[in-house]
Amino acid sequence: MFPTKNFKTIKGKQILSDLFIGRPLKMNIVDNKLLMIDKYEGKQITMIDLINTNKIERIANIGEGPNEFLNLRDITYNSKNNSLAFFDGMLRQVSFYKINEHKIQINNNTFHRKVRFNADCPYDIVAFGDYFLANGCFNAKQFALLNSKADIIAEFGVFPGDNTGVEVENSFFLKNQTTLCTNLDQSRFVAAGYFHDQLVFYRFENNKIIKVREYFSMNAKMVSRHTKDGNQDIYSSSENDETTRTYRMLYSTKEHIYALYWGIANKDFGKTGKVCYILKFDWNGNLKEGFKVNNLLKNIAIDEISNCIYAVTYPEDERESILMKYEM
Repeated sequence: MFPTKNFKTIKGKQILSDLFIGRPLKMNIVDNKLLMIDKYEGKQITMIDLINTNKIERIANIGEGPNEFLNLRDITYNSKNNSLAFFDGMLRQVSFYKINEHKIQINNNTFHRKVRFNADCPYDIVAFGDYFLANGCFNAKQFALLNSKADIIAEFGVFPGDNTGVEVENSFFLKNQTTLCTNLDQSRFVAAGYFHDQLVFYRFENNKIIKVREYFSMNAKMVSRHTKDGNQDIYSSSENDETTRTYRMLYSTKEHIYALYWGIANKDFGKTGKVCYILKFDWNGNLKEGFKVNNLLKNIAIDEISNCIYAVTYPEDERESILMKYEM
C-alpha cells in the first residue's frame, strides 16, 4: 500500500554493548528516559537515562505486593496529567503512577490508582484518558471502550476483509489480533494488525469515537480453531507457511505515529533478506515519511527531539538482543 521503494535507508550503530537485554516487549521514551519492559534479575523494566547513558536502573519488582507486577505488557504515557499507566496481563490490572519532578519511580508516593479487569477481558488493555481501550471480538466488533470501573460502555470497529468465522469470537480474534497505541494527550488512537495489514486511525470527540482513516489490503492467513473438552471451550490459532507478519508495533510522539512493518511471509524468511520498514504518519493518517532498515527490528522508540530511533534487534546468533540507534 505504501511506496517503500522511495523510503530512506537508514543505518544504525549498537549502543550500550555491555547492557544485557533479553526480549523486551515494549519501549517508551519519557522525560529523556528510555523504558524497556524486559524481565531480568527480579525486575521488569530497564530504564536508561538518554542524557547520561551510563545511568541505568532496573525498576518494577516482580511479585504480587503493592507496587509489584507479575507480567507487564504495556506502558502508556499521558501528557495531560504527566502519568504512566502500567498494564499487567497476568494480574489483569492497570496501575497509574505520577511522574514527580521528572523522576520516574514506582512507589507509594507516586501511586495514583489501580483498576482491575474481569477474567473475560481481552488480551490488550490501553489507558485512554479517563477510559480504557481493549481489542477483542465484542459481538463481532473489533474494539471496546471501557469506563473507569472497567465496564464496557461501547463496542465499535468492523473487521476488514473476509469475516468467515467471526461468530466463533475468541478464535476469530486470535486470528485477527491488533496492537493499540494512543497519542500523548490520549485524544486519538491507532490500531494495526499483527497478521493482516489493517491500519486504522480514530479520534475521541464529544464522547464519541470517530474513524479518521483506514488502510487495508490483506486478510490474515492463519488457522483458527475452536474445540470442546467437556463443558470447556478451547480457542486457539496457529501460523503456517502463508502467514505474513505485518505490523510489529506502533509508537506515538506528540505529532506523529510510527509503525514498524515487516511484511514477510513465513515461507520467505531467510530468502528475501532481513528488511523491515518504519512508517511515519500524522494523526490524521497521512503518510509523511518512510524508512528502510536492512535488519529485522523487534521494538522501536522514537526521539523526535534528537531525530533518532532506538531499536532492539537480534544479532546473527540470536542469543541476546542488542540496542541500536538510528539517525533519521
